[in-house]
Amino acid sequence: MSYLIDDVARTLAGPMPRRKVFRYILGALLGGTVFAPLAMANNCGSSSGRPDGCPCTGTGTAQCSSPSTCKVCGGGGSACTPSGMACCVTGGGQQGTGGKFCVTGQCCCTSAQTCSNSTGTNCTNVGCVIVN
Repeated sequence: MSYLIDDVARTLAGPMPRRKVFRYILGALLGGTVFAPLAMANNCGSSSGRPDGCPCTGTGTAQCSSPSTCKVCGGGGSACTPSGMACCVTGGGQQGTGGKFCVTGQCCCTSAQTCSNSTGTNCTNVGCVIVN
């Protein structure tokens, strides 16, 4: 990467007509304007295609990236959850980082953000709930 920056700086420092310099600057600005929305499309603020861990509303797949679905979390709230998993804790930030998922039927312990096995209908640890 540093070589690329050095090459660009060296090219721009050399003798060059003003018209060509303006063309490069205009091209960079237009390129950034056109491609920036595409780079930021899939984040927690998107109306669809949200990554796993992002908060969502309701249930279903409309807001989440396929094959994830919006599920109620054991710790409260709802988040985009991978197929075959249950939501324990919603994530944060623009990419849903920190989201915790358990296998369906396991116990979600929100304070420790861990999953543990259930006895079928109960969780052995205090403060844990079975997630589906």
